[in-house]
This record gives sequence, C-alpha cells and structure tokens, in this order.
Amino acid sequence: MRKRLAAIAICFACIAAGIAPGFAQNCPVSHELVATFAPLPRVHADVTKNRKLNILVVSAAPTQTGAAAGLKSYPYFLELALKARLKKTDVTVFAHSIPRKPIDDMVAALPQLLTEQKPDLVIWQTGTVEAIRAMDPDVYGDKLLAGVELILAAKSDVILMNQQYSPRTDYMFDGAPYTDNMRYVAVTEGDKVEAELKFGYSVNTYGVGDLVKVIDSISDDEVNALIAEYENTYTMAADLKKGGAKHQSVYDAAKIELGLKKFLEDGGFKGFTDTFEDLHGMIQLPGIAAQRLMAAGYGFAGEGDWKTAALVRAFKVMGSGLKGGNAFMEDYTYHFDPNNELVLGSHMLEIDASLANGKAALEVHPLGIGGKADPARLVFNVAGGPALNASIVDMGNRFRLLINEVEAVEPQNDLPNLPVARVLWKPYPDMKTGCAAWIYAGGAHHTAYSQNLTAEHLQDFADMAGLEFIRIGKDTKLDQLRNELRWNDASYK
Repeated sequence: MRKRLAAIAICFACIAAGIAPGFAQNCPVSHELVATFAPLPRVHADVTKNRKLNILVVSAAPTQTGAAAGLKSYPYFLELALKARLKKTDVTVFAHSIPRKPIDDMVAALPQLLTEQKPDLVIWQTGTVEAIRAMDPDVYGDKLLAGVELILAAKSDVILMNQQYSPRTDYMFDGAPYTDNMRYVAVTEGDKVEAELKFGYSVNTYGVGDLVKVIDSISDDEVNALIAEYENTYTMAADLKKGGAKHQSVYDAAKIELGLKKFLEDGGFKGFTDTFEDLHGMIQLPGIAAQRLMAAGYGFAGEGDWKTAALVRAFKVMGSGLKGGNAFMEDYTYHFDPNNELVLGSHMLEIDASLANGKAALEVHPLGIGGKADPARLVFNVAGGPALNASIVDMGNRFRLLINEVEAVEPQNDLPNLPVARVLWKPYPDMKTGCAAWIYAGGAHHTAYSQNLTAEHLQDFADMAGLEFIRIGKDTKLDQLRNELRWNDASYK
C-alpha cells in the first residue's frame, strides 16, 4: 500500500563487504547509519508474499551498469548480502549509471527504467556530480523531488543515499547543502500518491521562480489598493504607512500576497505550503499573505507540510458558515506553572487572521531565519473557548487522524517579545496526560486548529475517508489510550 522514503546515508557497501569472498569479515558500522526510520512496504509485501525482491540502483558513478552479478562494485555485494540474509527469496539487483552526469539526466531516464525493471526498491545515490559542478542546491532539491515523485508514482519504495565520502575530495566541495536537500525531500515528502488515492487531492511542486514571475507582474496600482485595504482593516503604526521607514516592507508583502493569490487562482489550487529554506528570488517570507489567504479559505502549513495544509483546507470547508475559525497551528512552547499549565500555540508568521480576537495589528519585525528582508505579519491574540487541534499522521499502512480537545484561554499578560499571532490553551484531560497521549499517538507539532468543529464532526470525516481516528479528550485515560493504539495496530496489519 505504501511507497515511502527511507533514511539517507545508508552504508550498503560496508554491510555487504563483510560477507563477500576475499574481503575483510569485520566491517563495524554504527547501527544508526544502517537502520531506516521508515518502512519499506513494497519490499515487505514482495518478500513476504511473493518471495522475491527486485532492486534498482541508480547513480552517476562509472562502471555501475547492468546486472549486479556482473559487477564488482557495491550493487554486487549488496545482492550477495541480501541473498545470504533472505535465503528463500529470489533477490535481483540491477544497476544503472549515467557517469558524471547531473541529476537532470537521471530524472529523464527514470520513467523507462521504472517501466523496464519494475523495482520493489530504488536506491538512488546522488549529489556528488552536482556538488562538484556547484549546482544551486535548491535547484538540485527540486529536481530530486521530481525524481522521487516518479518513483513513488511507479509504486516503488525509495532510499536516498548521499555522496560517497573521500578524504581526497572532501576539501574540493561542500556536500552539506545537497545532503540537506536530500534530507528535506526524504523527511517531508511523505506519501503523496497514497494521499491522493485516500483523500482525492493532488500535491504539485513548483519552483519558487514560477511564483516570483507572477509576483513581479503585479502593478503598483494593485499593490497600493491592497495597502489601502490594510490601513482600513488593521491597526498600523505611522512608520508602516506611505513615507514611513518601514513602508517598503508592507509594499513588498502586499505584492507577494497579490502574486500568490493570482498564482493559486490561475492554477485552481485550494492550498499551499512554503519553506524559509527556499525563497530564491523573493524579498521576504510570506507572512500576512499566508494569513489572509487562509482567512479567505485556502489551506496552508509551513515548512513543506502539505498534509497539514490539506487538513486546514478540509477544516475550512467543514466549518463553512459556522461561528469561529480554522487555522494552521504549531505547539510553540509550554508554560509549566504547576497551578496553571498551558500550551502556547503560534508560528513564525502564519496564523490565520480569521482567529483574531478584535482588530489585528499589522507589524514589521526582523526574522532570524531565511536570510530575507523583515516580513510583515498580523499580530493578535486568539479568543478563549472550546477548540481542538488535529494532526494527520502517516502510519505507513494507513493515515491516522489524531485530535486533542482543548480549552483556549485569554492571555493574562502582554507578550511584547512574541510579535506574532498566538493562542494559549489547556489540553484535555490535563497537561501531563494530554501531552503524553499526543506523543504516544504520534502527533506532530504542526496541527489544524479549530474553534467551530467538534470531535463528532471529525469522527464522521474519518469514517468517510477511511482514516483511523484517535481522540484525546476530557475522559482520556493514558493506559486505555495505549491499549487502543495497540489494538488498532493489530487490526490494520
């Protein structure tokens, strides 16, 4: 069912060398370097049900093309190692190399390779040629993502392997930016294909340059009209208005909002996500743009979190016409006063403006990450009252919808050092139990926050979508919840 990315930095060559004739029998490798944190469901299914395992190894290395049995490189040793481990399984490894060519060539070759080889698993070693040629790391990441999506669409598992280490080349180039992009793709990509089958939406990746072109096309008249709307809607200090020292930041933010809105409308998109790691060509990270577009009904989540962005959009649709708002949220920090334990929910910039309790203030402040200009954002408190947080958890063989019912409370003090939108809440049944239950159930720090949906609404949604549903509420007992999780795991096997 699942097509999932596994960890990078897999040392197959070292593992296999220990069992190859003529090689040293002892090749000690730290466990964390060879263990994956993610399942390989296609591999598991074919090995357990069909007793076969077909692996495709792709790279830009020389002399690594053809059936592994005819090679004297790590695909050959990998095949030997797996045959020794999986004695009743027909293991075949095929290697395909495009020597010393950048990632573009491999992405172009993947469709035919996947059709011909029909692999259960693709092992993709990449990043060396790109680092030597000083390819833009963000461009590299986009191309890697496109290749991974092709592999997942072919219903294959995939492992990304980083650059082969060599002391002779270590001083020649910095491989870290490329490894970081690999980690970003592996950790945040998730299973878009299965999500499309389960939920009916698709997730499409576009380069930031595509958005920048649209932003640049926005006219001054359009920007000035939106700024006038800002001034009529929000509290604004004099230095943010025309002629003020920070007005340019507001102008740039308004232009980004208009460009992003047009990009979404032209593409027929209902939600989006971005990341401060990829802002090439943009002046500032979208702050007020994301806040206002969410208030208009779009789904959003930060740092490439498309699952939460889609969940926020679903909340918007389910809560339409009901009093209260729905928004992207994050557990920001915790207040551990024994007599008044609270969670502070917030994000860098992008909490939905529909949650504002009263008139929001438009402010401009520095942002310590992203390396861009100071972004404009709406600053406000969220009203107290009943609410809930929800997280979509990818469990490997299913999606889990996890909710925690909470009680939002009015801030008791000003928060001058946190110039972003924010909300305080008490998790049910209490801080210790609620947090422990959330961790046991695999809840993420990104959530969809709702003021107008109930556990009953989301139970119905889970039933219709075929999701596992876990509720943490006033009556939750930790032992009972842990048993429920165990029973659910058994029932989904």
